[in-house]
Amino acid sequence: MIKTFLMIFSGILLLVFFIWTSDISKMLEHLEQSNYYILIPGLVCYFISLWVRTIRWKYLIGTQHKLKNKTLFPMVVIGYMANNILPLRAGEFIRSYLLSQKSSIKLTTGISTIFVERIMDALALVFLVITMSFFIPISDILDHFENLTKINSLILILIFSIPFILIFTLLLISAFFPKITLNFVEFSSKFIPNRISKIYLELFNQFFDGFKYLNNRKTLTVTLFLSVPIWILESLLFYFVCVSIGIDHNFESHLYLIESSIMITGIVNLGASIPITPGGIGLFEIIARETLLLIPYSNTSRSEAAVFAGMTHALLIIPVVILGQFFLWKNGLSIKNIKLNKGNSNK
Repeated sequence: MIKTFLMIFSGILLLVFFIWTSDISKMLEHLEQSNYYILIPGLVCYFISLWVRTIRWKYLIGTQHKLKNKTLFPMVVIGYMANNILPLRAGEFIRSYLLSQKSSIKLTTGISTIFVERIMDALALVFLVITMSFFIPISDILDHFENLTKINSLILILIFSIPFILIFTLLLISAFFPKITLNFVEFSSKFIPNRISKIYLELFNQFFDGFKYLNNRKTLTVTLFLSVPIWILESLLFYFVCVSIGIDHNFESHLYLIESSIMITGIVNLGASIPITPGGIGLFEIIARETLLLIPYSNTSRSEAAVFAGMTHALLIIPVVILGQFFLWKNGLSIKNIKLNKGNSNK
């Protein structure tokens, strides 16, 4: 309860800071002048990215479960809806719970597949940021964050990338060398009291089930391959928001704007991946605004960048929340009931 309150309070503080450091009157002018019809293709791209996420999740779950995309898609949407309105990324657990109710897959196994998803997302984002740095001079961005954090820019890059690479490497070792991994876990369980070690081993075995499909080259290749277009599709929403506001006129070309949108998508999602506020509220807006302002040759004003950040985050949250609520209603569910039943699941 205290953690939830602190996260909500942190989100409010960050949002207040974002508004306080923006020119509200100029923001309203930009909103009045925006072309909202241009946002439609951006939203279409975003929902296609959610569908591609569903396909990737299906591969991670394993084809022998014979779950259809149309069955998994509502779970993905409900999970993202819950992530946006609940603290501590509760949507990941809710999605796993829904999966356990629709299949023979255990709750912990479902959580492990989503854990793998998050690592793949992070690797894809790091890959996209590095790739876009060949087209966008990012020295100003790195210098800004270096001055802000007082940490060398190279060390900052390593801080963000190495943990994900190490975790993914460990996942691959676990998948390709399961006996060695299980032997290590059994050995480590000897140093834990018997009553706890049994629970520890059981939970690990269930969690480990979500990694076993990574030793299939086809599954590994497909899931890694799908992770990149997922984020490129989402970055197109960022791009269409810029066009809607009229920021595209500040860029030398639409290609450069698309490249910048991919760069901003990567930095914002890596930066806001730490769940310190529900749905990244406040944190997302600040990082998105400051990153856009630091894009070289963009000539974007602070008020334009603020509108971009707020509008983009609203479009990432509101449509998913509405669709998620529709799927809950259609299945006779509610977030409250899921949270109550989650602890009683035996799967």
